[in-house]
Amino acid sequence: MSRRSPTQKLLTFTGIGSLLGIVLSAWLTQLHVRVHTDPSYSSQCAISEAVNCETVAISSYSVMLGLPISVWGLLGFTTALFLTIRAMRSPVSSASIGLLALHCTIMAVVAIALGTLSVFAIGAVCFYCVAVYGVAAVLAGITGVLAQRNGGYFNRMKRAISDFVHTPREQLKLVLVPLILFVAVWVGTPRYWGVGSWYSGTAVERGFDETGNPWLGARHPEFTIHEYLDYECPHCRLFHRKLRRLLADHWSKVRLVRHDTARMPCVPNHPNARFARCSMVRAAHCAGQQGRYWEWNDAAMLSPKPLSRAGRKSYELDLARSLNLNLDRFQHCWSADESARFAQQVYKEAQQRRIRSTPIYWVDGKKLTPKALVQRILEQPWKD
Repeated sequence: MSRRSPTQKLLTFTGIGSLLGIVLSAWLTQLHVRVHTDPSYSSQCAISEAVNCETVAISSYSVMLGLPISVWGLLGFTTALFLTIRAMRSPVSSASIGLLALHCTIMAVVAIALGTLSVFAIGAVCFYCVAVYGVAAVLAGITGVLAQRNGGYFNRMKRAISDFVHTPREQLKLVLVPLILFVAVWVGTPRYWGVGSWYSGTAVERGFDETGNPWLGARHPEFTIHEYLDYECPHCRLFHRKLRRLLADHWSKVRLVRHDTARMPCVPNHPNARFARCSMVRAAHCAGQQGRYWEWNDAAMLSPKPLSRAGRKSYELDLARSLNLNLDRFQHCWSADESARFAQQVYKEAQQRRIRSTPIYWVDGKKLTPKALVQRILEQPWKD
């Protein structure tokens, strides 16, 4: 019985790692689909604000170049598996090992970039994503050792690049199957993440109740939901999207009343960011003064991460500008005592109702968690 060479062993490990990456990417893909299409779905990865796969999945960064990042992972690991099988069947001196090492190195670099983006741009991490990044890094290490043992890492890289430059037709044959797979996936993947917000393609009534809170939906509702949300709460941004999908076809029967919730007292321009959180409540109120509250709300809720202290004012002004608000009127309202009093009133109301966390909902005088609200909605006869 012949013993396998070190090269064959390393290729075997590379194949196993590629299969693991495919499984993890497939799991992340179904999670991404369910987060975007199933309002009642709750992932076991939604552990906290900092560790939350759902927050990452709804971020605008979860889709790049027309495909979810997890699907790119599927394509990347499938290509790695294909190149591994080619290398196993080819002579050691062939270009397959260099091409495999180059591909895995690129995947590892992309993984580092995505991890950095998740931490600093999204403000949350997904441990399944971290597992995928780890697999990509391990594959880069294994194939790096493989290339080093078979002619040198950089020599293999140079040869792979040189072969693509000088014999592109021959090299394209090596990746023809992955290229066909990529085109098929890119063309065939439905853009489920791009479903419009509540005001896209349909007229939904809007107004303000007797206390000045904005509402959306039915003028004479059968079912009224009071929602308490904080613009800087990742879970609020997540459930904002889920609830809109859940109610998408029922606005004629449902009214949604928004209570923007500043979870700290309103102290305008306070150096402590916790006490300055009413700034977004005031900005939303001022957008509402121009009849654009819900447009402002949806735009703010689609922010990729909670706002930080730095750049807060430029963010709000940029958002107002993007919605074509009257900036002079907006800034005057925003800095006026009236908007500060409104934000303070909102804070006091939340305290009176003992709102200690968000998102929280009130229906028929009862306080409900997001999960309980979904169950209550699904029980309604108009939801059949």
